[in-house]
Amino acid sequence: MEGGRRRGLGAGRAARRPGRPTAARRGDERVRGDAHAPGVADRSAAAAAGHLADLDAVSGRGPALSAGGAAGLRGGRTELGTAHRDRPGGGLRLGGHRPIRRRDPLMTSPNGTALGTATSDPAAEQLFFEIFLTPRDDPYPAYRRLRETAPVLLTGDGTLVLTRFADCDAALRHRSFGKGNELAGFGLPGGAGEQQRQAQGRLGHSMLFANPPEHTRLRRSVGSVFTTRHIQDLRASIEDRTRKHLGQLARRSGGDFVDTLALPLPVNVIADLLGVPEADRMVFTPKVRQMVALLEPAAAPEAITAAAAAEADLVAYFTDLLAAKRADPHEDLLSRMATAPEQTRLSQQEMISTSLLLFGAGFETTTNLLSNTLHALLNHPDQQAALRADPALIPTAVEEFLRYDSPVQVDARTVLHDTDFAGTHLKAGQVIVMLLGAANHDPDLVAQPDT
Repeated sequence: MEGGRRRGLGAGRAARRPGRPTAARRGDERVRGDAHAPGVADRSAAAAAGHLADLDAVSGRGPALSAGGAAGLRGGRTELGTAHRDRPGGGLRLGGHRPIRRRDPLMTSPNGTALGTATSDPAAEQLFFEIFLTPRDDPYPAYRRLRETAPVLLTGDGTLVLTRFADCDAALRHRSFGKGNELAGFGLPGGAGEQQRQAQGRLGHSMLFANPPEHTRLRRSVGSVFTTRHIQDLRASIEDRTRKHLGQLARRSGGDFVDTLALPLPVNVIADLLGVPEADRMVFTPKVRQMVALLEPAAAPEAITAAAAAEADLVAYFTDLLAAKRADPHEDLLSRMATAPEQTRLSQQEMISTSLLLFGAGFETTTNLLSNTLHALLNHPDQQAALRADPALIPTAVEEFLRYDSPVQVDARTVLHDTDFAGTHLKAGQVIVMLLGAANHDPDLVAQPDT
């Protein structure tokens, strides 16, 4: 886990620190831009490749893919099945979204693009491994090569690798695909070690690894604080915190954007929701960022050792905090979980896993998105000027930033029931890997995805 990277299931994009030499920081450890883990290193301003699509011309495409599906940050959660309205002439329409209706769910994606057919290709399989195992400043050329060579790749161990938007979109919606053993290593050489599997098992009691009806039950236990209305109630405090952090940058005439705003802002917002004491928040944040290496199929052994130790510390911390909330409850999510009626209360293990998931997932992707967005804007002053001139472009711009350099580059599913997909019969237990970064740069989604 380097910098603001949220690995999710696989690699994410590291948080950028614009205006200074490329570096990502985890606690006191500094990682240079040439020493990143699989395929997702930071890029300096000079190395930034491609251009953002003009923000007044992106409303005619479908939504970006993020972890869990088509990303349209609506109502405080990821929604599937929405797309921007078609744009008449050269004007911009930000007046909402319309549903994409599926045609044949096994043959086309919701936007009507025919699905690919699985092929085996040793050279493409090696490229897939290299994307994860070899550091690279810019993964998008490798994504493009893989997408053009074998858009639906069946590896030697039966892992299905998808790189096109239509195929990833269809897989994320497929009812026979869900959560299971997708953390087993994606078929990568070495795979997940025993220590990693044991630590993942402790995280496995959260909704991240659950299918309905278990997922529904776990989600219901926390849903009350993630409603649109509740999030809107937090708007004033979020805006106050944002002004405070921006003021710090202004008074110093610049500084480290990640440390000053992109990291502490989402950490404090999710900590407010959970009820994590102010004094503990930034102390435990480095441990959370270490822990997510447990979700990385190609993590180095030393990263797994550090992640397992961090996880043990966090389990002990949240065990004590939940006990304190039970004894002296407040108006926060941890108190609600700890004092819920016995018939609906989560088990102790489930409460701890949920706490770890929400605290970690609650800030990592937002940190990455904020920092990568600033990095992109600094490298595309014309787009920065467009946003300054017309703030109404911001909702469309958020979609474009998610597409252009997604904070989560990879997601995965397990085949739950034998089924046919992409011209191949898949058996229960096979893993499907979706390279979301590649899908979001699919020319079938955007005419010029890299420019």
